[in-house]
Amino acid sequence: MFKLFSKKESYEGELYKKFGKANKLNKSISILFISDTHNALYGQVREFENVIKEHYDVCILLGDHSNSDIDIILKYVPLEKIYGVLGNHDTFTLYENYNIPNIHAKAIEVGGVMIGGFEGSFKYSSKEKPMHTHEESIEILSELEPVDILVTHDKAFLIDNNDPPHDGLKGITNYLFENKVPYHVHGHLHENSEIKLLNKTMSYCIYPFKVINFK
Repeated sequence: MFKLFSKKESYEGELYKKFGKANKLNKSISILFISDTHNALYGQVREFENVIKEHYDVCILLGDHSNSDIDIILKYVPLEKIYGVLGNHDTFTLYENYNIPNIHAKAIEVGGVMIGGFEGSFKYSSKEKPMHTHEESIEILSELEPVDILVTHDKAFLIDNNDPPHDGLKGITNYLFENKVPYHVHGHLHENSEIKLLNKTMSYCIYPFKVINFK
């Protein structure tokens, strides 16, 4: 049985007391992230062309993409450079239909950097989509080996804002703290932002595309 802390307790605080500070990344890598394009990438092609002029080692899709979006992405980004995690609005076969590796609950190594993935969001409806309860997210991520960068569709759960679809998943938070992960990148919120978690993990929210240089 996994312990889910009550909302009167600080989830971050409890995890920080238990696991301490995050590790540092001893390698460098540049990653192109694309998230939450929701069938609108056709209207952002010029901006997308400018972003992909930057060097990137690998491209990771963070979910909530239409077939039209992926068709456009594949015109500009080599298939062999692309990996993805599904969003809560995606079908389970979206990436499979394009031969894009889905790294949900898996880890890949790129240039000596370990990258792990987790798909979907908090389970706020009964639809057959990539969604999870807090307990499910903790259990699934407990099987993922330690990584340097965790990429997810949803955010880490930090505070209960009484908005379950957007408050994040406790499994993501637990994984980041327990494995002392230096970097976390997610989508879902339709904003560009970054925060430093209590354990010094840097967490970035991407919308709709950006290259991040990690080092």
